[in-house]
This record gives sequence, structure tokens and C-alpha cells, in this order.
Amino acid sequence: DENASRHQYLRRRVQAQAQAQAHAQAHAQAQASATAAICDSLDAQSAQIRSLLEALVPAVTHAPAVVPRAAYGHRIGLLVSLLALALALWVARFRLSLNHSDK
Repeated sequence: DENASRHQYLRRRVQAQAQAQAHAQAHAQAQASATAAICDSLDAQSAQIRSLLEALVPAVTHAPAVVPRAAYGHRIGLLVSLLALALALWVARFRLSLNHSDK
């Protein structure tokens, strides 16, 4: 009967749409969870770098006059590298938060 086949078609279509919506919602939740985990990891790495910087800055700024020039240069190089890494982590975290807020 034509009504029965039409009813079956509409029923299958509604089921397919519901499944697609459920799949999209599950994907969005998984993506949000992964983004949150990445942000937590970036925050933890930033905290580690911050503690390294807190330990290194006094070693550079209050270096005794007898410190060999090479060691002092190494400390400054390490300080600059850590600052660059901290900036890169901050930018990555900022971009992730922007991308996540757009969705």
C-alpha cells in the first residue's frame, strides 16, 4: 500500500537524521574533551616553564662577577629559549581557546 511505504520511508528518514545528529553530537563532545585535555597539558607545561624561569632569572640577574663569560652566555641563551617556548605555548593555548569558543 502506498501509505504504508510512504510511512516507512519517512520513518527511516527520521531515524537516519536522529542517528546523524547523535553522531555529530558525540563527535563534538569528543572534540571538546580532546581540546580540554590539550589545554590542560599546555597549562601544565607553561607552569613548568614558569618555575624554570623563576629559578633561572636570579641566576642571570644576580650572577657573581667571577662567573665565566661562557657560563653566563649559556644562562642568557637558556633564558631566551625558555621565554620563546613560553610564548609559543601561550600562543598555542590562546589559539585553541579561540577555535574552541567559535564552535
